[in-house]
Amino acid sequence: MRDISVNAEKRTDAVGTAIIEEVTNIHEKIIFLKKEIEGQFVKLGAYLSLVNENKLYKERGYDTFEAYIAQPELAMERRTVFAIMGVWRDFSEDDKKFNQLHLESMIDIGYSKLDMIS
Repeated sequence: MRDISVNAEKRTDAVGTAIIEEVTNIHEKIIFLKKEIEGQFVKLGAYLSLVNENKLYKERGYDTFEAYIAQPELAMERRTVFAIMGVWRDFSEDDKKFNQLHLESMIDIGYSKLDMIS
């Protein structure tokens, strides 16, 4: 990546324009990645809730949901898992069935916003 911290007084118009375009590009990538991450948190909440509510962890050989999320492959803190599931629970449909359309609308809103209002 090019050094974009050049003093504004030393920039030519062409260099200044290129730097502005590069900063804009970086900013757009950050926004895209943030939305992707938030969407993954919403999906994670949906799937963790599905495993917990239907006791699917037993099919993997775990006696409790806590043991399932603590396994080395997941190594997730209980507090974090229940916060993520809480957002899904608070905003999922009343029948609690996994619904792709509803999931997509939650992803569009984003985990951070959902978490703030849950």
